[in-house]
Amino acid sequence: MLIAECLQNYSRYPHLFSEEIHRAFVLTAIILFRDIAPELFTVEEHLFLVEFIEKKTRETWQESHSKPWGRKEKQLNIWNHRIIPFSGLAIATISLLNYLPEAQEWLNVAMSRVEDFFIDGITDQGMTREGLWYCGFVSKILGILLRICRQKNIKVNGEFLDDKYSDKLDRLVEWYLYESFPRGKYLNNWNDSYWNPHPGLWGYLTIIGNRNPSLVTYVWELLVGSKGLKTYGRDPNLNFSSLFDAYLFLPQQPVAEFKLENTNLSIRRFCSDIGYLNLRNSWPSEATIVSLNCGKYIEGIHDQSDNNSFTLIFEGQPLVIDSGAANDTKENSPSSSLGHNLVLIDGKGQRFSGRGNGVSGKIIKYDYSEVLDYILGDATESYNLQNYNPVNFAIRHLCFVREPFPYVVTFDDIEPSNFSDGKFHLYEYLLHIPKSFNVEKINHNQFRLKLLETGNTGSFILRFFNQEKLELKIEQFQSKHHHSFANHNLLRFSTRAINPHFLAIFISEKNLENLNLKSNINVDKSRIVLEILSSEWSDNLELKFYRGKGGSLTDKLFKFQRTESSLMDNG
Repeated sequence: MLIAECLQNYSRYPHLFSEEIHRAFVLTAIILFRDIAPELFTVEEHLFLVEFIEKKTRETWQESHSKPWGRKEKQLNIWNHRIIPFSGLAIATISLLNYLPEAQEWLNVAMSRVEDFFIDGITDQGMTREGLWYCGFVSKILGILLRICRQKNIKVNGEFLDDKYSDKLDRLVEWYLYESFPRGKYLNNWNDSYWNPHPGLWGYLTIIGNRNPSLVTYVWELLVGSKGLKTYGRDPNLNFSSLFDAYLFLPQQPVAEFKLENTNLSIRRFCSDIGYLNLRNSWPSEATIVSLNCGKYIEGIHDQSDNNSFTLIFEGQPLVIDSGAANDTKENSPSSSLGHNLVLIDGKGQRFSGRGNGVSGKIIKYDYSEVLDYILGDATESYNLQNYNPVNFAIRHLCFVREPFPYVVTFDDIEPSNFSDGKFHLYEYLLHIPKSFNVEKINHNQFRLKLLETGNTGSFILRFFNQEKLELKIEQFQSKHHHSFANHNLLRFSTRAINPHFLAIFISEKNLENLNLKSNINVDKSRIVLEILSSEWSDNLELKFYRGKGGSLTDKLFKFQRTESSLMDNG
């Protein structure tokens, strides 16, 4: 009935066929339904279907030569508006091979463009550039195409695409694990994505349900299965339900149990192509996880003004979060810098993003050892784009020390372009935190973030080492979509100064009790040193001030030294 209504009165549903991505999904759904239940159609209805599919497929083919999504430009290969219509075109032409003389030619072109997405749109680390929601969106139709190609023995240059790019697909399976909250239920919502796992999982099983069955099953169970939301793929709003996908594509039992304690997966996932780092101190549910984003914007894709923004899950508990998807150019939207964990100058951050706008940054340095990970991001271009909020430089250091217990240090070195005028400006260090945390000021620039959830405990200390006194203002922040954490608190730590340097440490209160923290600025004001002292060891973190034209970001701006107590005593 629904298909008959769409076919016979499709002019009443222009939104289903006017845009290339909608047309691709609707045509694919019609083709699949026809192939699954051909007995439901008379001969006349079947011929009408073929005629309709041919007409709409021809429209897609013609648009591929006139619309931006069809241009053969390398940078467009990463775009969801490129891969979705070409996947749909391939599926449609496969169904028309016995009816349309041009079908094979169109199929060859479509499959070539699909391969371009595997080459440029999926990084070697298995990531796509628009976040997990758009990864799931693309995977829904791309996964169906890959399965049809298997069934129909359709190869590209003698190989199935999912064989040729199996390494990337295997890494994509793992990406979902890295972005899963360690206690399950939610996903890290980097870029235009959601905490709610259903949108991100929309195409997960479709594209990789037949790969690494132990890990796929574990991720599914952790997010929406018995260890997670217990929806088993059913989206309560029915927008992104993958319950049917689970019925068709979830690996069939028996499947070997995936055990995190035995995994050989790295504790870090760094994607230099995108400019994204996700790292942790361990894999169990009490893990501390840090992510940081600072990468190049590619024209046309979904983006947010979030270069150098970070998130923090501390001892299994989400503490510093991202505001998620919005695609909104308004200054104070979740897409803006206000929606992220960044620094504002006089109320402004990086140039706005969304609706085809975006900003670029770059990772200058990433290094790690057995004890710590260190990353240096440069977001200068993001502030300066089209003279939006001019700065001489805007860099952030982030140091994640893992042993013997985790702590995180951030250091922001930002200098406005009018720095030399000697005027005071309003600087704000922003943090988004769940409403489950109470924030209490302990003393000068030291704050307690205490978890209020029943059955969960946790008290974390945020301490700033600024010489200036910081004021704290707490506001409610509403993300665009009504998911868990959507309504949360925005902390605005502010000071009026010529050029402050926000140096902050995040540490659990129970671990801080046995430590002594102190900082000092070098006599020549070229660096700041943070010392963390315990009875068994001491950490010395030296952060060098960047001086713009007088220095280079390739210089060594960070030094770390740990000294064990026996060496301290001998010294």
